[in-house]
Amino acid sequence: MKKVSGSLRQSDKVFEKKITKKVGCKYLLYLPEGYGERGKKWPLMMFLHGAGERGDNLELVKKHGPAKLVKQGKDFEFIIVSPQCPEGPWWPEKLDTLIALLDYIESNYEVDTDRVYLPIRAKTPFVASTLLISRAGSRCLHKHVRGVGAGEGGRG
Repeated sequence: MKKVSGSLRQSDKVFEKKITKKVGCKYLLYLPEGYGERGKKWPLMMFLHGAGERGDNLELVKKHGPAKLVKQGKDFEFIIVSPQCPEGPWWPEKLDTLIALLDYIESNYEVDTDRVYLPIRAKTPFVASTLLISRAGSRCLHKHVRGVGAGEGGRG
């Protein structure tokens, strides 16, 4: 190996590699009353469920949070996407899926990209922070919430 010294020890380099990966998940999508009628853009909330709702049965996602409230007949003035994490992994292991889903929803629905919300629950701050970083340049907002539509004890 060639010996280097002085200013040659550090130099500018560029790394580039194409990576292709297929991602996907099941999710619930709520569109507000009047969606598509007025030609307007709507706020978007992405709600990440807790550990007990993982799997492949979307009915589990309706146990807590906004999906539960929608099931009970509550109307909202925004789009809600509630993805389901498969059994086994957890949200931090599915960040690429969440980012791809968010991109998909923003591209295929009338989303106001200046009003994208991600409620933060007890175990999702890392995921929320990473999603926010991925949205650098957008105005994706996060709010810390406890028990959005949760059952007793504020767990949701």
